[in-house]
Amino acid sequence: MDSALQGGANVLALECAPMTDANPATTDTGDLGLPPCYQVGYVVHDVDATVARLDPLFGPFTVFESPITPMYKGVETPVTLKVAVGHSGELEMEFIEVLSGEAPHTAWLERHGESIMHVAFRVPDADATLAQLAEHGFETEWRGDVAGTPIVFAYARSSEDAGAHYLEIVSGF
Repeated sequence: MDSALQGGANVLALECAPMTDANPATTDTGDLGLPPCYQVGYVVHDVDATVARLDPLFGPFTVFESPITPMYKGVETPVTLKVAVGHSGELEMEFIEVLSGEAPHTAWLERHGESIMHVAFRVPDADATLAQLAEHGFETEWRGDVAGTPIVFAYARSSEDAGAHYLEIVSGF
């Protein structure tokens, strides 16, 4: 299924493989041993404008600000994100705007513009999964914990030169 949304000069496209016996939702993701993707994450300039434009497709949205201090390239880096979460069936759609600070989203937006930045996977143990991904050449660029919860999140990717999207690894919920 292909669908594209025209919003002024911005075009956001989503392509999903149809469900067949050859690709059931319970199949691991290739040799990496990941579960099925549960989320597609976009980085945008303006979450409120994006929500207004995309609410008919992915709404209703939950919108919140998230001040966090994850490790970014090995350094604790405070950042505040504005996040909108909606759904297309069971697939979560996340739209992220950086309000302050530095994060991978900032560099991605500068280099690629508004676009899909990551696909996310829920796993039992984020750190064990990140170690497994490292064996396949993935580097963890961003990692943090949600204060007061068992939630851990991290972004990993195999090669910036290849323009690879991030894999977001999440555990604890």
